[in-house]
Amino acid sequence: MEWREFIQQEVNKDYFLKLIKYINAQGNTKEIYPEPERLFACFNFFKVEETKVVIVGQDPYHTPGFANGLAFAVNQGVVMPKSLVNIFKELKDDLGIARLDTELRDWAAQGVLLLNRVLTVNKGEPNSHKNQGWEEFTNAAIKLVNDKCKNVVFVLWGNNAQELKPLIDESKHLVLCSSHPSPLGYYKSFKGSKPFSKINAYLKQHNKKEIKW
Repeated sequence: MEWREFIQQEVNKDYFLKLIKYINAQGNTKEIYPEPERLFACFNFFKVEETKVVIVGQDPYHTPGFANGLAFAVNQGVVMPKSLVNIFKELKDDLGIARLDTELRDWAAQGVLLLNRVLTVNKGEPNSHKNQGWEEFTNAAIKLVNDKCKNVVFVLWGNNAQELKPLIDESKHLVLCSSHPSPLGYYKSFKGSKPFSKINAYLKQHNKKEIKW
């Protein structure tokens, strides 16, 4: 199943039509990120059944020039956000990989769905589009992966992402939870959680190609 089929189904539902009205109203006076052409960017790389990993973020970066439609990723050349700095620190500690590319498109191309729970935000206003309908959309995406796929790794960093745990059948998928990689959550349980090696070990165990992080 193509992700665009799923998106087409959802955008015609009542909740999504209300969401669009809200976004359009906000857009009359405020700048919204990411740009419309990047809105569903995380779904552009593979089919639903090809999903291997789902990493859940909160909402897009609210700083101009940062958001690119993939959770935690930023456009190349901007100052790296602290959450992404900490993700790369953990990658280095876990697998010895020193990563510089911040766009994360190579992760996405390997079947990693970098999904924010809320897909739009006002400039300078984190969580400004929370509880307007995006959660229903992203819940539906999680349910679809849960139902259509087997042996997917769901990576839930922080309380916001962990709200999705009840939607995932842990008898056929792996769920990895820790605190958020932001400076506030880094030392709680994210540091030393070794998510990247755990993901690859699980994929290998189930005869799936490991991710080149």
